[in-house]
Amino acid sequence: MSKMNPSENWFYRLKRDIICATLVVLILSASAVGFTIAGLILQQVIDLRPSSTNASSSDPFLEAERIEGLFEACLLGTQQTALCRKRSYGYYPEDADPSSHSTFSAIVGDRLAVIICLGAALLLALSATVYVVVLLVLWCRASQDTMFLLFSRLIGAVILFCSGVLYQLAVFYLHLSYVKERTSYTALIPDLFLQWPEDLRRNTDIEYSMCYYFFWASLVAVYLASIILVIITVIANQYYTGFDEYDKVLIPPDTKEFSSKLNGHRNSEIEPIFLVEA
Repeated sequence: MSKMNPSENWFYRLKRDIICATLVVLILSASAVGFTIAGLILQQVIDLRPSSTNASSSDPFLEAERIEGLFEACLLGTQQTALCRKRSYGYYPEDADPSSHSTFSAIVGDRLAVIICLGAALLLALSATVYVVVLLVLWCRASQDTMFLLFSRLIGAVILFCSGVLYQLAVFYLHLSYVKERTSYTALIPDLFLQWPEDLRRNTDIEYSMCYYFFWASLVAVYLASIILVIITVIANQYYTGFDEYDKVLIPPDTKEFSSKLNGHRNSEIEPIFLVEA
C-alpha cells in the first residue's frame, strides 16, 4: 500500500472539510427557499385579534379575528374566498380626491417593494441552491484545488449575500408599509387602521405571525450560508499556507539545492576513473 505524500494529505483534509461545509451551505440555502415559499403560500404575516366588547363598527369583518398576508386579509380559521379581502396593489381612480393620491401611492409603493424584493431574493436563493449543488459535484470530483474552484466559491458567496440584502430590504419595506398603514389615512384603501372605530383601535391586539418569522429565517439562512462560503475559502488558503511552512521546515532550502545539484551531477557524464583497461 503506497504511502500518501504530505501534499496529498493536506489536500484530502481540505477536500473533506470543504465538502462538509458546502453541504451545510446547501441545507441553509434550500431552507431559505422553503421558508420563503411557505410564507408566500400561507399568507399569515399579521394576526389581528379584537378584544373589545363594545364594538361599534358597521363592518363585522373588522370585529372578527383575522390574519393579514401580503395579498389578502382573511377571517381566522377559514380559507373561504368570500371571507377574505384583497389588499390593494392597483391604481387609484381618476375621480378620486387628489389629496389622497400621495398617501395611496406611498402605501401601495411599499407593498409592491416587499413583493419585488421577496421575489428577487427567492430567485437568487434558488439560483444559489442549484449553484451550490454544482459546486459540490465539482469538489467531489476534484483532485486538486484550483483558481476556478476558488472563484466559484466566492461567486456563490456573493449570490447568497445579494439574496440576503434583498431579504433585508423586503423586511424593511414590510415594516415601513405597516407603519404607514397604521399612521396614514386615505379613502382609496379600505380597512386602514385610522378608519377603524376608536374602540377597536384601542382593543385590537396586532402581532406578527409565523410567515413574518419565516422571512426572517430566510434572511438569516442566506447570510449564514454566504459567511460559511467565505470562511471555507479562507480556510483553504490557510491549508496551503500551512503546507508551505511544513515543506520549508522539513526540507530546508540548502538541502533542496544540494539535492538538485546532486541529481544534476548524477545525470551528467562522469569520467570513469576506476575503469580498468583490459
